Amino acid sequence: MSNINWNKVKIKHVLGIAKDLPGYPDEHDLLFHIIKEVGSRKDPSFTDVQLASQLGEDRERIRTLLTSLSSQGYIKIGKVSEEKMIVKVDNNPYV
Repeated sequence: MSNINWNKVKIKHVLGIAKDLPGYPDEHDLLFHIIKEVGSRKDPSFTDVQLASQLGEDRERIRTLLTSLSSQGYIKIGKVSEEKMIVKVDNNPYV
């Protein structure tokens, strides 16, 4: 994965224990998951529905985390509807 500098990744993600920690997923967990997945895809966009399914999390929680990541400048939120929210990585902190 050329889009991740492992020296900048939180230790919980390096060790693969993030899922076992209280509060999972938090903003950093979601951002790391998105960036890790984007590196292996042609289409760099994601939806809240996909993320909720992949992480086994409630869509409203995912939307809240995505909104926070957007306000911090890490992702851009595209089209939003009741059915889905489309997002793309805008700023990868792991490069």
